[in-house]
This record gives sequence, C-alpha cells and structure tokens, in this order.
Amino acid sequence: MLFVSHVEWPNYNKKEVEENTMLEKKQNHEYIQVCVLFGLLIFITFLGWIGPFLESSQEDWQIHEVHVAEGYRPYLTENVQVFIENSEGIPVLDGNVSLEARHVQSGTSIKKWMHHLDEGLYEAECLFTESGTWQVNVKVRSNRHSQTFRYTLTVQQGASTIDPKDLRK
Repeated sequence: MLFVSHVEWPNYNKKEVEENTMLEKKQNHEYIQVCVLFGLLIFITFLGWIGPFLESSQEDWQIHEVHVAEGYRPYLTENVQVFIENSEGIPVLDGNVSLEARHVQSGTSIKKWMHHLDEGLYEAECLFTESGTWQVNVKVRSNRHSQTFRYTLTVQQGASTIDPKDLRK
C-alpha cells in the first residue's frame, strides 16, 4: 500500500478567493446583460417584421353609401357620406376612414379623410372637377383590422364646360 504522508495544497489567500469570486460574478452579470439586450433587440426586430402580418384584413364591416339621387354637382364642395357598421349591425365609432375617388375616364383622383359625424356616419368634403362616373374606395381601419369598400358615384354633367379659373373670381 502506498501512503502519502504529505499533501501540499495550493496556498490560497482568503482575500484572493473573494476577489476572484466577485470578478466571476461581475463577468457573469455583464454576460447576462448583453444576452438580455441582444434577445430584446431580436424580439423587437421580429415584431417590426411580423407586425403588418398581424393586422387582420377584414372584420366583416358593412358600408352603406348615402346616395345623392341627382348625382353630385361639379365644382361645388359636396359632402360624401357613408354609414359603417360591424357584422352585428352596431355602428363603427372609432374607425379611421379614408376616401379615394378616381374619375373612371381621366384618372383624376381625390384623397380625403372622412370625419365621424354620428353613430357610424362618416363624411368627407370633396370638390369634383369632372363630370361622369367616379370609382370610390373607402378604407376603414380600427385597431388591428382594416377593410376596403368600393362603389361608384356620379357627378352631373357640366363640369367639362367650367374652367376652374372662373371659380376664383
């Protein structure tokens, strides 16, 4: 049998051990901070990339345009109105509603925000510069939902004979 009579242990000073332990803890703490910040950066980048895909394209809203039987008049400010309700028939009160009207023949376009008037009724003031048929797109956005509605409206004859410069006099 072999007996070791004398084992020599490294001579560690208590102060050195405490300093090394504190240094290791500090390095671990800094490493954790860097990892958390890097993870947070990746998460924010991911949300920015996937955010547009989280928006639902429809909530089955219904739109009812307020018809003007004789058509809108050219070169006069006209109130274009729509009534918007959800699938349960409840008026949409908090929607961001925009209107884009485009003349079918010439391509002239008008872009306006529609203002909420009352219980789902929205309105935009439009100045139609050409007679004929206009294609209207109304986009409704609320929280994470958006939906676009399309319809046509008619502007009475007479706009083609009026010069916009004459209206400034």
